[in-house]
Amino acid sequence: MQRSDIMINDRQTSLRMSDANRNRVMEGLRTLEDIARFRDMVSLQSRYKAARHDLQRAFESWDLSSLLMARDARDDVGRTEKQVAELSRSRGLIDIAASAAGRCEQGLRVLEETAKFLYPSTAAAIESLRYRVYDLDAELQLALRRDIGFQDREQLYVHIDSRLPI
Repeated sequence: MQRSDIMINDRQTSLRMSDANRNRVMEGLRTLEDIARFRDMVSLQSRYKAARHDLQRAFESWDLSSLLMARDARDDVGRTEKQVAELSRSRGLIDIAASAAGRCEQGLRVLEETAKFLYPSTAAAIESLRYRVYDLDAELQLALRRDIGFQDREQLYVHIDSRLPI
């Protein structure tokens, strides 16, 4: 195989990686945004939405047609390979958030690396977004754990007002 053939193959593989991880990150950010939204965490919801839109802006200079043409979901060897942990979200939103956050963070790292090869002018923006998402994810997961902690310690308290007539 000649060097030019290797570079073409590297480009095609990088495009497929970028397409898969672009989708993975956008889906993960939307999941986290919705968790924050429906838990009435206004600030977090707004910041996740901003992160999602910032990522969309980073992709404006990418050739999205090339990504779509490189897509081969039907023959993707990773499509059906599932781990046991991927099939369960038994702790509810804590598990859903942790899973979505992990997908976002890992996907952003892959996008950052492939951007250095395919679209170098966007790599720094993706790296910066990755660090923002680390902080957002930590804040959301801590808030969800705090809420569960309150529920676990929940007790019934009775308040008696002695000013009421008997």
